[in-house]
Amino acid sequence: MKLLYVLVFLIGASVCSAKKEECDGNVGDLWLDVVVVVDNSQRVNEESFVPNIQNSISNIFLGVSIPHTRVGFVTYNSVATVNADLNKFQSYDDLMQGVYNSFNWGNLSPENTSFIATGLTSAAKLLQHQGSDYGRVNYPKVIILYASAYNGTGSLDPLPIANTLIASRITIITIALDTDHNGVIQKQLVSISSFNSAFDLDPDSPGPVQGALINANCFCPHGWLQLYDTYITGSRKYATCFSFFDSPTSWNTAKLACRNLWPGNSYLAMEDNALKHNYILEVTRNDQSFQQPPLQYHIGLKMYHGNWIWDQPYGLPQQYLDWNDWMPNYPVVSSSMTAVMNVQNSTSSGWQNIDPIKVSAGYVCEAVACSVNNFCDANWNTKNQT
Repeated sequence: MKLLYVLVFLIGASVCSAKKEECDGNVGDLWLDVVVVVDNSQRVNEESFVPNIQNSISNIFLGVSIPHTRVGFVTYNSVATVNADLNKFQSYDDLMQGVYNSFNWGNLSPENTSFIATGLTSAAKLLQHQGSDYGRVNYPKVIILYASAYNGTGSLDPLPIANTLIASRITIITIALDTDHNGVIQKQLVSISSFNSAFDLDPDSPGPVQGALINANCFCPHGWLQLYDTYITGSRKYATCFSFFDSPTSWNTAKLACRNLWPGNSYLAMEDNALKHNYILEVTRNDQSFQQPPLQYHIGLKMYHGNWIWDQPYGLPQQYLDWNDWMPNYPVVSSSMTAVMNVQNSTSSGWQNIDPIKVSAGYVCEAVACSVNNFCDANWNTKNQT
């Protein structure tokens, strides 16, 4: 019987795999403010560009709940025109009627010149002026740009404008209109697009653009770091947020502090897979305040009724230990060493079980990111939409 207890203490109960934390979901649950910006110069007055753009917009927003997601519509050439602000369209049918009325063969601009900068600037002003309406301050902002030419210098150079917008957390999705049939515009638009958000015009395949919208809807509040696939060159993001605290405190105090940080949504961090463990470790390694030797921080693993489980917000089911990073000779069998921290010394790094009251260290809080599946209102109250 004693041997059985020791084995359970060492490995925990591996009855649950690491939870999925992808930025995924259904387009019907999107909650965004989107401005569609379309080149209406004579450059698109050939072949089937106009109906293909119309069909592209139609298929991208098919199934999107409007106005839960609001959509504005801007056309541009050498100047831009706001055809619909963010509050005009109250349904999908409204949106498509507005697109057909504002962008068709009969009302293209007579100009041959188009400046992306004018379209981006008009979209940015629309998002700035109306982005906080009706408690929507937290709603992510997106620009979908249909462009046939990359022109402009000085104030008409689109690159600094795009960089400013992306830095202010506005996602830019570009769709190339290759009216010159040479593939150049596709390459040029990558420089002003958010990561992995530059696409070719393909009206019958809206999936990639819809995926970019879902990804844009996955974010963390200011003051939290979002989990990426790597710390230095992160690209793919996940629906997990972290907040780091270097002030030494006990495990029990850290647990309560994390639960109160974002009530109902935050908890002491779960290093339940190698990706999260490595990301947290790299952040702390690059934070001078965590550098006092040895580098150490509390994580949310605890012993409960003979099982190692992860701390969770009140009301959520228990998640048992599966993946682990125990240091050699750990965990130590002890009735008082029932909490866990991560320790890095000169020779190794990994988990040690500790006394939850007597041992002080920094700590890391975790929360579920706002996403298509996890709605966050203006007060950061969350609502699961799955």
